[in-house]
Amino acid sequence: FCTNLIDSGMNPKNVQYLMGHSDPRMTMGLYAHKVDDKVLAARDTIADYLEKNPGIFSEFTEVLDSTGVFDLLSTYGTFTVFAPTNEAMKAYYADSGATSLQDFLADKTYGETARFDALKSMAFYQLIATKAYMVSEFPEGGYFGERNMMNRYISIAYSVANDQLKIIVNGSSEVLLRDQKVHNGVLHAVDKVLVPSNLLLPDYIATDTARYGLFIQALKATELTEML
Repeated sequence: FCTNLIDSGMNPKNVQYLMGHSDPRMTMGLYAHKVDDKVLAARDTIADYLEKNPGIFSEFTEVLDSTGVFDLLSTYGTFTVFAPTNEAMKAYYADSGATSLQDFLADKTYGETARFDALKSMAFYQLIATKAYMVSEFPEGGYFGERNMMNRYISIAYSVANDQLKIIVNGSSEVLLRDQKVHNGVLHAVDKVLVPSNLLLPDYIATDTARYGLFIQALKATELTEML
């Protein structure tokens, strides 16, 4: 029953409520993979997977299609995709001052391309095009060896809550659904859109005193922080 609800396009949070689960990760972990098993044919691509799971990824799929990125995920390759859920995409729209994808498209229609260009950059930011990283290959804290398609490194951290291991991407996006392996790579569902940090280099390294404490002291002592 639960699998059919997700497959029909119902919001996973609504399914969570109906099933009485305390955490959406439980719903995703118990049932979404059953949908995946049904739809993952031998030659399915990431694009195919996204289209076949609209209850979780329809918003992200529309963004990829509107920005011209979707076709890329239909081709041969070794992609890692951090795919925001529908709820994550709606939160991104709100943070961008929009109510839906249509606001971004309207901007483009009227020649105001800044917000649409940012949307396209965001789409590319979710993708690593040079390696398919399964969770077992994630770094043990730190950064992936390969950069994403915006030429930025993506960080991974771990925490434990209620005896469950959480995987946090770029400091704020939790992995909800892991290791969805397809012909041209692997997909991980996340609860927030990955966005680049706005911190300057000295501010960023100051967030990790355990690793960079001595380096931070040296920068301050030589007054090089102002140059950076």
